[in-house]
Amino acid sequence: MLVIRILRLLRIFRILKLAEYMQEAQMLMTSLANSSRKILVFLYAVLTLVIVSGSLMYAVESNEAGFTSI
Repeated sequence: MLVIRILRLLRIFRILKLAEYMQEAQMLMTSLANSSRKILVFLYAVLTLVIVSGSLMYAVESNEAGFTSI
């Protein structure tokens, strides 16, 4: 019974230890929200680059598949 109480007490201390990082987490979320437009523009540019380079690679490669069956 005493062991269970000690474990519960340790769990509470662990939760209290996480509370010191909450301000930093809030700051991180605020900065991500403030730069969300820049992040979306970057992701759009990467997606466009991947699609264009994939299409070019498909066009450059030969049409011959190399395999006749599975």
